[in-house]
Amino acid sequence: MDVVLVNVRSDGREVEVPVRWKHAVIGRREDCQVRIPLANVSRQHCEIVLEPNGLMVRDLGSSNGTFVNGERVEQHEVKPGDMLTVGSVVFVFRIDGQPETIDTASITNNGSRSSATDPTPSAVASREDELRPFTPSSDDSSVDFDFDELALDDDEEEQPEL
Repeated sequence: MDVVLVNVRSDGREVEVPVRWKHAVIGRREDCQVRIPLANVSRQHCEIVLEPNGLMVRDLGSSNGTFVNGERVEQHEVKPGDMLTVGSVVFVFRIDGQPETIDTASITNNGSRSSATDPTPSAVASREDELRPFTPSSDDSSVDFDFDELALDDDEEEQPEL
């Protein structure tokens, strides 16, 4: 399974963060696989876990909560096109290339779909019912967000920075 978190910027730009682990912690701590150094993100905010029944997001007792499609969750099975909000950062799950495009205009600041968004598969993209086996990369380094520098580095030894 190819899992990518697409960070949707307020200006409409998208930055892709590949998830290369069966278990990835998102948070402020330096040992998190996806590190977001913002005050409104807990040290260990949430985790993404591939389980036999699907790809799950779990809140790890964060102060400000973990949100999927604008609703606070403790645990939630995610599908392609679902939005994950961690602190003030919004991601869209792209799983095995779906959705191909993201309607960034339909995403509000809090990571929910605007009321004008049509929730049909054409607007959200088709969702896969079956999850294929996940093949993690041998690269175990983390992804660190740098909000001043938006360039992505394709070097396998250096993880991309936002």
